Formats: sequence, C-alpha cells, structure tokens
Amino acid sequence: MKESFAFAFSRSFMDAYALRCKPLCAEMNLPQMALDVLMILGDEGMDLCTATEISQEACMKENILSVHVNRLVTQGYVRRSPVPGDRRKVHLECTEAAKPWIEKGLAIQRQFFQDIRQGLQPEELHVLRHCLVVINENACRIIREDSK
Repeated sequence: MKESFAFAFSRSFMDAYALRCKPLCAEMNLPQMALDVLMILGDEGMDLCTATEISQEACMKENILSVHVNRLVTQGYVRRSPVPGDRRKVHLECTEAAKPWIEKGLAIQRQFFQDIRQGLQPEELHVLRHCLVVINENACRIIREDSK
C-alpha cells in the first residue's frame, strides 16, 4: 500500500463521517469536534469522566478539548462537578438535555458504520479492527511524543 493511500483514506473516512453528522451539528449549533466530545461522554461503554481521560481517548489536545467542553456546558449538554478526593480533577457528565441528541448521534454512527463496512466479511472486520486499534495507538503515541 502506498503511503499516500493512507492519507486519502483517513481524509475520505473523516469527510464522510462529518457529512453524515452535519445535519445534527447544524441542528445543535455545534462544531463537529464538540459533537465528537459529547458522543464520547455519552458512550455508556466508556468510563471516561475527566478532560484528561477524554483527551487521551480521543487523541485531542486538552486545550482544544476545553474549548469544546466549555461550549457544551454553555449550551446545557454537559455539567462539571468536582471529583471527590482530588480537587484538581473535574468530573464531566452529560445532562438530561443531551440524551436525545446523543441517541440521534448514536443512530447516525450506527448507520455510518453499517454503510462503511459493506462488503466486508466478519473475519475481515476482526482483522481490520485489530489493525485500526494498533494504528490508533501508534498515532496517539506520536502525538503525545511530538507535542512535548
């Protein structure tokens, strides 16, 4: 595989996902990254509740994450509260007002991933998932190392 293909793939994947999310972002008056943060916070399978945890999972710089969290708090989708026993940390959680939007976002994600996986067999998806996890870990490591 040529290296240029990886760049084209990553761009087309993210562009396609952003196109699917665009109507919801417009309806919520949110940029894509803020919606992404909300979807991470609203993912019940994830046990992420601080900005540091979310920035590590999403491979997003904390200062950029902070801008989007502030917007989500201002719009009433996220609430902040102190973490008991560690006053340096702030617990982030979705409000009731965010839940219907998260459901809409989850439906968009489910449909997008169903569409994007068309033509792949279960065993191919298993290998692909493993490869993507490793590639993501490597990309996040590079970001952490090169951001210092």
